[in-house]
Amino acid sequence: MAGAKARTPCSNCACQILKHGNSGEDEAGFTRPRSFSSETWLHGHERLLRPPKPEPDMIELIHRAIEAGVTFLDNSDVYGPHTNEILLGKAFKGGMREKAELATKFGVKFVGEKMEVQGDPGYVRAACEASFKRLQVECVDLYYVHRIDKTVPIEVTVGELRKLFEEGKIKYIGLSEASASTIRRAHAVHPITAVQLEWSLWSREVEEEIVPTCMQVWNWVLVLLHTVLSDEGYPWVPRLLKTCQRLTSERIRHGSNVKISSVLKT
Repeated sequence: MAGAKARTPCSNCACQILKHGNSGEDEAGFTRPRSFSSETWLHGHERLLRPPKPEPDMIELIHRAIEAGVTFLDNSDVYGPHTNEILLGKAFKGGMREKAELATKFGVKFVGEKMEVQGDPGYVRAACEASFKRLQVECVDLYYVHRIDKTVPIEVTVGELRKLFEEGKIKYIGLSEASASTIRRAHAVHPITAVQLEWSLWSREVEEEIVPTCMQVWNWVLVLLHTVLSDEGYPWVPRLLKTCQRLTSERIRHGSNVKISSVLKT
Protein backbone atom coordinates (compact mmCIF):
# COMPACT_ATOMS: atom_id res chain seq x y z
CA MET A 1 0.00 0.00 0.00
CA ALA A 2 2.75 2.45 0.93
CA GLY A 3 4.57 1.92 -2.36
CA ALA A 4 1.40 2.31 -4.40
CA LYS A 5 0.39 5.50 -2.66
CA ALA A 6 3.79 7.08 -3.20
CA ARG A 7 3.59 6.21 -6.90
CA THR A 8 0.14 7.66 -7.44
CA PRO A 9 -0.54 11.42 -7.59
CA CYS A 10 -4.21 11.07 -6.67
CA SER A 11 -6.04 9.87 -3.60
CA ASN A 12 -9.14 7.71 -3.59
CA CYS A 13 -11.41 10.68 -3.07
CA ALA A 14 -12.49 12.94 -5.90
CA CYS A 15 -14.75 15.94 -5.69
CA GLN A 16 -16.29 17.64 -8.66
CA ILE A 17 -17.38 21.20 -7.95
CA LEU A 18 -20.60 21.56 -9.90
CA LYS A 19 -23.64 23.80 -10.07
CA HIS A 20 -26.76 23.27 -8.00
CA GLY A 21 -29.27 20.79 -9.38
CA ASN A 22 -29.39 17.25 -10.65
CA SER A 23 -28.74 17.34 -14.38
CA GLY A 24 -28.53 19.69 -17.33
CA GLU A 25 -26.05 22.43 -18.17
CA ASP A 26 -24.45 25.27 -16.24
CA GLU A 27 -24.29 28.83 -17.56
CA ALA A 28 -21.25 27.95 -19.67
CA GLY A 29 -23.00 24.95 -21.19
CA PHE A 30 -21.12 22.15 -19.42
CA THR A 31 -23.37 19.13 -18.98
CA ARG A 32 -23.54 18.02 -15.36
CA PRO A 33 -23.57 14.36 -14.37
CA ARG A 34 -27.07 13.27 -13.41
CA SER A 35 -26.00 11.72 -10.12
CA PHE A 36 -23.09 10.15 -8.26
CA SER A 37 -23.53 6.99 -10.33
CA SER A 38 -23.23 8.79 -13.65
CA GLU A 39 -19.59 9.70 -13.13
CA THR A 40 -16.65 7.33 -13.55
CA TRP A 41 -13.15 8.06 -12.33
CA LEU A 42 -10.73 6.12 -14.53
CA HIS A 43 -7.92 5.87 -12.01
CA GLY A 44 -4.51 4.31 -12.42
CA HIS A 45 -4.60 2.26 -9.22
CA GLU A 46 -5.76 -0.84 -11.08
CA ARG A 47 -2.31 -1.66 -12.43
CA LEU A 48 -0.71 -0.98 -9.07
CA LEU A 49 -2.87 -3.36 -7.07
CA ARG A 50 -3.31 -6.34 -9.39
CA PRO A 51 -2.47 -7.52 -12.93
CA PRO A 52 -4.41 -5.61 -15.61
CA LYS A 53 -7.55 -7.20 -16.97
CA PRO A 54 -7.72 -8.18 -20.68
CA GLU A 55 -8.20 -5.11 -22.85
CA PRO A 56 -11.39 -6.38 -24.57
CA ASP A 57 -12.98 -6.88 -21.15
CA MET A 58 -12.13 -3.34 -20.07
CA ILE A 59 -13.46 -1.86 -23.31
CA GLU A 60 -16.68 -3.83 -22.86
CA LEU A 61 -16.93 -2.53 -19.28
CA ILE A 62 -16.63 1.08 -20.48
CA HIS A 63 -19.26 0.47 -23.17
CA ARG A 64 -21.65 -1.05 -20.63
CA ALA A 65 -21.10 1.86 -18.26
CA ILE A 66 -21.93 4.40 -20.97
CA GLU A 67 -24.99 2.47 -22.10
CA ALA A 68 -26.12 2.23 -18.46
CA GLY A 69 -26.11 6.03 -18.15
CA VAL A 70 -22.55 7.09 -17.25
CA THR A 71 -22.16 10.52 -18.81
CA PHE A 72 -18.77 11.73 -17.53
CA LEU A 73 -15.41 9.93 -17.83
CA ASP A 74 -12.54 11.39 -15.79
CA ASN A 75 -9.02 10.43 -16.88
CA SER A 76 -5.39 11.60 -16.80
CA ASP A 77 -2.26 11.18 -18.87
CA VAL A 78 -0.43 9.90 -15.78
CA TYR A 79 -2.86 7.04 -15.15
CA GLY A 80 -0.94 4.01 -16.31
CA PRO A 81 0.93 6.19 -17.23
CA HIS A 82 -0.75 6.80 -20.62
CA THR A 83 -2.41 3.37 -20.80
CA ASN A 84 -5.80 4.57 -19.53
CA GLU A 85 -6.03 7.22 -22.23
CA ILE A 86 -5.06 4.66 -24.88
CA LEU A 87 -7.72 2.28 -23.58
CA LEU A 88 -10.37 4.99 -23.57
CA GLY A 89 -9.43 6.01 -27.10
CA LYS A 90 -10.12 2.47 -28.29
CA ALA A 91 -13.36 2.30 -26.30
CA PHE A 92 -14.60 5.53 -27.89
CA LYS A 93 -14.75 4.01 -31.37
CA GLY A 94 -18.11 3.25 -32.93
CA GLY A 95 -19.89 6.40 -31.80
CA MET A 96 -19.26 6.03 -28.06
CA ARG A 97 -17.42 9.35 -27.85
CA GLU A 98 -20.60 11.30 -28.53
CA LYS A 99 -22.39 9.64 -25.63
CA ALA A 100 -20.20 10.91 -22.76
CA GLU A 101 -18.31 13.97 -21.58
CA LEU A 102 -14.53 13.44 -21.54
CA ALA A 103 -12.09 14.90 -19.02
CA THR A 104 -8.37 14.33 -18.81
CA LYS A 105 -5.48 15.97 -16.97
CA PHE A 106 -1.87 17.01 -17.43
CA GLY A 107 0.93 18.31 -15.25
CA VAL A 108 2.24 15.18 -13.52
CA LYS A 109 4.95 12.93 -14.88
CA PHE A 110 7.36 10.35 -13.49
CA VAL A 111 11.10 10.40 -14.05
CA GLY A 112 12.10 7.00 -12.75
CA GLU A 113 10.33 6.70 -9.41
CA LYS A 114 10.23 10.45 -8.84
CA MET A 115 7.04 12.40 -9.47
CA GLU A 116 7.51 15.78 -11.14
CA VAL A 117 5.02 18.59 -11.73
CA GLN A 118 5.23 20.77 -14.82
CA GLY A 119 3.00 23.60 -15.99
CA ASP A 120 4.97 25.81 -18.39
CA PRO A 121 3.22 26.78 -21.65
CA GLY A 122 5.31 24.50 -23.84
CA TYR A 123 4.55 21.48 -21.69
CA VAL A 124 0.84 22.36 -21.48
CA ARG A 125 0.50 22.29 -25.26
CA ALA A 126 2.70 19.22 -25.77
CA ALA A 127 0.78 17.27 -23.11
CA CYS A 128 -2.54 18.22 -24.68
CA GLU A 129 -1.48 17.10 -28.15
CA ALA A 130 -0.09 13.83 -26.77
CA SER A 131 -3.36 13.11 -24.96
CA PHE A 132 -5.29 13.77 -28.17
CA LYS A 133 -3.23 11.13 -29.98
CA ARG A 134 -3.75 8.54 -27.26
CA LEU A 135 -7.46 9.31 -26.93
CA GLN A 136 -7.87 9.56 -30.72
CA VAL A 137 -9.82 12.81 -30.42
CA GLU A 138 -9.44 16.40 -31.59
CA CYS A 139 -11.07 18.00 -28.55
CA VAL A 140 -11.72 17.20 -24.89
CA ASP A 141 -14.63 18.56 -22.90
CA LEU A 142 -12.73 19.30 -19.68
CA TYR A 143 -8.96 19.67 -19.35
CA TYR A 144 -7.50 19.77 -15.84
CA VAL A 145 -4.26 21.03 -14.38
CA HIS A 146 -3.56 17.84 -12.42
CA ARG A 147 -1.10 19.43 -10.00
CA ILE A 148 -0.06 23.05 -9.65
CA ASP A 149 3.51 23.83 -10.74
CA LYS A 150 4.69 26.25 -8.07
CA THR A 151 7.61 27.39 -10.23
CA VAL A 152 5.24 28.77 -12.86
CA PRO A 153 2.59 31.42 -12.08
CA ILE A 154 -0.86 29.87 -12.43
CA GLU A 155 -1.77 32.82 -14.67
CA VAL A 156 0.83 31.59 -17.18
CA THR A 157 -0.41 28.00 -17.13
CA VAL A 158 -4.06 29.01 -17.49
CA GLY A 159 -3.09 31.55 -20.14
CA GLU A 160 -1.87 28.72 -22.36
CA LEU A 161 -5.01 26.72 -21.59
CA ARG A 162 -7.04 29.73 -22.66
CA LYS A 163 -5.24 29.63 -26.02
CA LEU A 164 -6.17 25.94 -26.39
CA PHE A 165 -9.76 26.93 -25.60
CA GLU A 166 -9.70 29.67 -28.23
CA GLU A 167 -8.35 27.16 -30.75
CA GLY A 168 -11.28 24.84 -30.04
CA LYS A 169 -9.12 22.07 -28.59
CA ILE A 170 -10.62 22.14 -25.10
CA LYS A 171 -14.08 23.26 -24.04
CA TYR A 172 -13.58 23.85 -20.31
CA ILE A 173 -10.71 24.24 -17.86
CA GLY A 174 -10.35 22.59 -14.45
CA LEU A 175 -7.92 22.55 -11.53
CA SER A 176 -6.91 19.66 -9.29
CA GLU A 177 -5.58 20.05 -5.74
CA ALA A 178 -5.47 23.85 -5.95
CA SER A 179 -5.54 26.32 -3.09
CA ALA A 180 -8.26 28.93 -2.66
CA SER A 181 -5.97 31.74 -3.84
CA THR A 182 -4.86 29.71 -6.87
CA ILE A 183 -8.50 29.11 -7.81
CA ARG A 184 -9.23 32.84 -7.66
CA ARG A 185 -6.14 33.79 -9.67
CA ALA A 186 -6.81 31.15 -12.31
CA HIS A 187 -10.46 32.14 -12.60
CA ALA A 188 -9.42 35.75 -13.23
CA VAL A 189 -7.57 34.61 -16.38
CA HIS A 190 -10.24 32.24 -17.70
CA PRO A 191 -13.40 30.77 -16.15
CA ILE A 192 -12.65 27.61 -14.19
CA THR A 193 -15.43 25.06 -14.64
CA ALA A 194 -14.35 22.34 -12.18
CA VAL A 195 -12.09 21.79 -9.19
CA GLN A 196 -11.07 18.28 -8.19
CA LEU A 197 -9.67 17.55 -4.74
CA GLU A 198 -9.74 15.22 -1.78
CA TRP A 199 -12.56 15.49 0.75
CA SER A 200 -13.05 12.58 3.07
CA LEU A 201 -13.79 11.78 6.69
CA TRP A 202 -10.14 12.39 7.59
CA SER A 203 -9.38 15.14 5.04
CA ARG A 204 -11.74 18.05 5.72
CA GLU A 205 -9.36 20.99 5.34
CA VAL A 206 -11.19 22.03 2.17
CA GLU A 207 -14.11 23.17 4.32
CA GLU A 208 -11.98 25.99 5.76
CA GLU A 209 -11.16 27.90 2.54
CA ILE A 210 -11.82 25.96 -0.68
CA VAL A 211 -15.55 25.42 -0.27
CA PRO A 212 -16.26 29.02 0.89
CA THR A 213 -14.17 30.33 -2.02
CA CYS A 214 -16.13 28.32 -4.56
CA MET A 215 -19.39 29.47 -3.04
CA GLN A 216 -18.26 33.10 -3.20
CA VAL A 217 -16.91 32.94 -6.75
CA TRP A 218 -19.57 30.75 -8.39
CA ASN A 219 -22.20 29.90 -5.79
CA TRP A 220 -21.28 26.29 -6.51
CA VAL A 221 -21.62 23.26 -4.30
CA LEU A 222 -19.48 20.15 -3.97
CA VAL A 223 -20.61 16.79 -5.22
CA LEU A 224 -18.50 14.07 -3.66
CA LEU A 225 -17.45 10.92 -5.42
CA HIS A 226 -15.68 8.59 -3.02
CA THR A 227 -14.66 5.23 -4.44
CA VAL A 228 -12.79 2.43 -2.73
CA LEU A 229 -11.10 0.23 -5.28
CA SER A 230 -10.26 -2.91 -3.34
CA ASP A 231 -10.24 -4.37 0.14
CA GLU A 232 -7.12 -6.31 -0.83
CA GLY A 233 -5.08 -3.25 -1.79
CA TYR A 234 -6.40 -1.09 1.03
CA PRO A 235 -6.49 -2.85 4.40
CA TRP A 236 -8.03 0.25 5.99
CA VAL A 237 -11.28 -0.22 4.03
CA PRO A 238 -13.00 -2.46 6.65
CA ARG A 239 -12.06 0.04 9.38
CA LEU A 240 -13.43 2.90 7.27
CA LEU A 241 -16.73 1.14 6.75
CA LYS A 242 -17.06 0.49 10.49
CA THR A 243 -16.26 4.15 11.19
CA CYS A 244 -18.96 5.28 8.74
CA GLN A 245 -21.49 3.02 10.42
CA ARG A 246 -20.52 4.26 13.88
CA LEU A 247 -20.62 7.95 12.92
CA THR A 248 -23.94 7.50 11.16
CA SER A 249 -25.42 5.92 14.29
CA GLU A 250 -24.05 8.73 16.47
CA ARG A 251 -25.48 11.41 14.21
CA ILE A 252 -28.88 9.74 14.21
CA ARG A 253 -28.84 9.57 18.03
CA HIS A 254 -27.92 13.25 18.27
CA GLY A 255 -30.43 14.34 15.63
CA SER A 256 -27.82 15.79 13.32
CA ASN A 257 -28.86 16.50 9.75
CA VAL A 258 -25.31 16.29 8.41
CA LYS A 259 -25.08 13.40 5.99
CA ILE A 260 -22.13 11.07 5.58
CA SER A 261 -21.50 10.10 1.99
CA SER A 262 -21.57 6.45 1.02
CA VAL A 263 -18.41 4.51 0.36
CA LEU A 264 -18.79 2.59 -2.87
CA LYS A 265 -16.86 -0.65 -3.07
CA THR A 266 -16.09 -1.62 -6.67
